[in-house]
Amino acid sequence: MGAGSRKGHPYTWAPKHLADARGRVSLRSFIIALRDAASATPMTAATAMTYDQIKRGVQTASRNRVEQLKEDYGWIEDVLRPLSGLSTPNDDSEFIARWKNDGTIHKILSLKLTTPDCLIPVELEGCEEADGDVYEKLIDALRNIGVAERRDDNRLNVPDLFQVASGMVRRGGVRPIA
Repeated sequence: MGAGSRKGHPYTWAPKHLADARGRVSLRSFIIALRDAASATPMTAATAMTYDQIKRGVQTASRNRVEQLKEDYGWIEDVLRPLSGLSTPNDDSEFIARWKNDGTIHKILSLKLTTPDCLIPVELEGCEEADGDVYEKLIDALRNIGVAERRDDNRLNVPDLFQVASGMVRRGGVRPIA
């Protein structure tokens, strides 16, 4: 995909940017992205959807998917918010430093006390903030729900579907939502 001579594979571009860490694309995300792209593409365009409009559709789908995640995982916003501006993929230490500065583990564990019906990650059940491996358990929780993946070079990656709405950046990827 692209506007110039470096055009790529438009049939695989959208699904790759709408997939979670397991490579699955939800039908809702796909439809939202294409609907938004088609409705925003000018009638005078040479194609049904333009590249820029498809990228905007991915942004809309990303925002929608993160909102859906918040319904199921009340703690996810506390995890993703401090990652805004972080480049992905990145070393675990970069993610952990952001979470430590924001007090993310404390926020998650206090959810259990303040909002009894809000479930915290199973991986963090029985953990204390001072536990040495509590951040590794948080990363495991993100990997288990498909929000993060481990790359071959051992860096942690957040797919575009979640990265865009949370303000994270990726070289050559879809821009984060302003």
